[in-house]
Amino acid sequence: MFKVVGLLVLLVTPTVTAQDQQNLTGGTFAEGYSSPDAATPAELAHRIFTTSSRDCEELETLPTNVQAPREIVVRVGEEFLLTKLVLQATEATGKVIPRAPIALTIAYDPKLLMFENDQDLYFSITGVRAGKAGDLIVQLLCGPDYNIRIPIRVAR
Repeated sequence: MFKVVGLLVLLVTPTVTAQDQQNLTGGTFAEGYSSPDAATPAELAHRIFTTSSRDCEELETLPTNVQAPREIVVRVGEEFLLTKLVLQATEATGKVIPRAPIALTIAYDPKLLMFENDQDLYFSITGVRAGKAGDLIVQLLCGPDYNIRIPIRVAR
């Protein structure tokens, strides 16, 4: 957005209001394992872990970060399969920790984005209307409490 003042153009950053946040829907939809390498998507399913079994003891080192796309952009009418995302867990030095337990949560505006899942292995988003549609949140389930937020944008 911009505002013209004489010959000066000022950029105005829209603020997120409580009303905007009330329009978001979503929740945790998948658990799984981070990508073992830069070419392999994360292994995701509706529910993989019980509350007491997350395979943390099998990791050589606990992850402290997730390498993920900076943004997910879909066009109006385009479907994007979330199971194609490469999400690499890393330790503090940047070394990849393959198959670290993760959980995925989505918060989105249903006026801008459609989220579909089959409660098993199919998770997709489809652009409905252009705009900042929400966020995908990746949570590490072992190690420090760490979440990474990936903005989702719908383009024309």
